[in-house]
Amino acid sequence: MRTKEHGKKVSQGLMGHLVSKETRQKIRESNLGKVRSEETCKKIGESRKGKLPWNFGKQYSKEIRQKLSDAHKGQVPWNKGLRGVQTPWIKGKHHSEESKTKMKLSHKGKVFSEIHKKNIGKALKGLFVGKMASGWRGGISKENEIMRKRVDFRQWREAVYKRDDYTDQKYGTRGGNIHPHHILNFAEYPNIRFDPNNGITLSKQSHREFHKKYGFKNNTREQLEEFLNHEV
Repeated sequence: MRTKEHGKKVSQGLMGHLVSKETRQKIRESNLGKVRSEETCKKIGESRKGKLPWNFGKQYSKEIRQKLSDAHKGQVPWNKGLRGVQTPWIKGKHHSEESKTKMKLSHKGKVFSEIHKKNIGKALKGLFVGKMASGWRGGISKENEIMRKRVDFRQWREAVYKRDDYTDQKYGTRGGNIHPHHILNFAEYPNIRFDPNNGITLSKQSHREFHKKYGFKNNTREQLEEFLNHEV
């Protein structure tokens, strides 16, 4: 059995080295079916607390970057063709059916704390919600979502479409995937949310181009005029 000191030396010796495909496969096979005890998991967690990855901020040479590129050639990303936030476990692109069965059996009979269960849920969703989310703005998004489902919003959208003859006002294409765009922001100007004069019809493409150029906050009529009159 390796001592802690010996394991540390091996780990340090491997830092920055590329491990061959054959070696990685052997490591996987040697660990297949092994279940770490709760004590071991706790120790691993404690040892990693506050530590940055060994390659954090590391600049690789051109030769190393080329080797990494060559090693991944021909590999298809597990999340290719999937939209939104995904996790390998959910989509089954990382673990085989056999591995998932073993994981389920290893957890059978275990009782998790409420905090633990919540953390598992967040990890499986692939995101943190509410105040823990990076884009948290005090619950505005939820309010906006509710408002957009109202009859008032649907009537406003239809009025904007009819006035513009269901035509994208940037490229002149009629029909297809069209969006109603608020000239002055939906969230920041609640008094004119459902005023047809505060809306314009854009295609999905032009709508995306507008917000990519001007962002999603503090939008103005001047920005819209500039966008419609100039090439992107």
